[in-house]
Amino acid sequence: MRRSFRNRQISTVHKGPPSRRRKAVFWKLAGVVSLASLLALLYTGWLRLPERSSGKKENPPASALDTAAFRNDLSQFFLREYFPPEWIDGLASSVPGAASPNRIDLTIRFPQQFAIHSLAVRLLNFLENHEFHPVESYENLLTGELHFLLSRKDGTTLDIRCKRDANLEWFPGEVAVIIDDFGYHLDSSTEKFFRIPFPVTFAIIPGTEYAREIAQKAAHLGYDVLIHLPMEPEEGKVEQKGYTIMTGMTASQMERVLKRALEQIPGAVGVNNHMGSKATADRRTMARFMQVLKKYNLIFVDSFTTRKSVAYRMAVSQNVPALKLTTYLDNRESSLGLAQKLEEVVKNLPKEKNAVVIGHARAETARLLPAEMARWAFRGVRFVRLRQLLNQ
Repeated sequence: MRRSFRNRQISTVHKGPPSRRRKAVFWKLAGVVSLASLLALLYTGWLRLPERSSGKKENPPASALDTAAFRNDLSQFFLREYFPPEWIDGLASSVPGAASPNRIDLTIRFPQQFAIHSLAVRLLNFLENHEFHPVESYENLLTGELHFLLSRKDGTTLDIRCKRDANLEWFPGEVAVIIDDFGYHLDSSTEKFFRIPFPVTFAIIPGTEYAREIAQKAAHLGYDVLIHLPMEPEEGKVEQKGYTIMTGMTASQMERVLKRALEQIPGAVGVNNHMGSKATADRRTMARFMQVLKKYNLIFVDSFTTRKSVAYRMAVSQNVPALKLTTYLDNRESSLGLAQKLEEVVKNLPKEKNAVVIGHARAETARLLPAEMARWAFRGVRFVRLRQLLNQ
């Protein structure tokens, strides 16, 4: 059936005179050619359609780099890294003799002990956010020099050379800073301490008017808090009010004192002594007190108000996490020696590795301390929480 149907169709095509058959063939061929041409034109036009017609977005042309703004951002990056700006050539302006206005040359000098590779990784991540992409890089293993060449689509190139400089001082080490005697006032100097951009521990005297408020605010801002616990001195006024550790106390009496102090200063990580030249020199008193601290999982910092203190040794012997004072940064009368004291501590870090320093909640200390901490952070010093020193 299919074959015969086909034969009938073919036979109908060949009917008629030859001229009509030739015209039919001609028009069929013309139709095929026209259809092919139309399809070709449509296909060509489709190829030329912009990418947005297929749902894709065209990449905008690269905008020219605002060099001044970029240099400012780069300066802020090094400030956040506590890297001294004076160790970088070409940061503030173009280096004389630069090959092209579209080329930025930086030379970064670093001291012998400086971890340049970790800084380089963070720097490259920062530059990637500014659309700089690496072209080439190498490290000279003999000299320790690093070289990076980066570029942007707008044609700006950035050439960075990191060179070791044996003349630059670096002080790898960790320092924990405690500020004593908070609680008596909540004034502008207290607010300045709350704005220090480094870890600082607030040591608050229980029973004072603003103890709870300062403890809560310090903890909210991320600072650690100590109970600056009064202890019996050899001479001078004993601060009673039920918050003082006295020689001759039983362990249960000491525990009642500590519990009251914890109610006043919630969230405290430990205790350091306020005064206490008599109590901290008494072995039996300190043995009982350390038993109480251990029960509450608190650390102890010996403020060394007397050279006769046995508090630190008793804490260690009873497995209480403990630290001891390296030096006071100031005294209750003056903070003028603060810069010199902190410098002495820093200069000893290569040998001592860490230090615990104590200042006092005074207006002068609040004014001087942040700048001095920043100064040494630029030279390798890490200011840390007390517990970080315990892990060493």
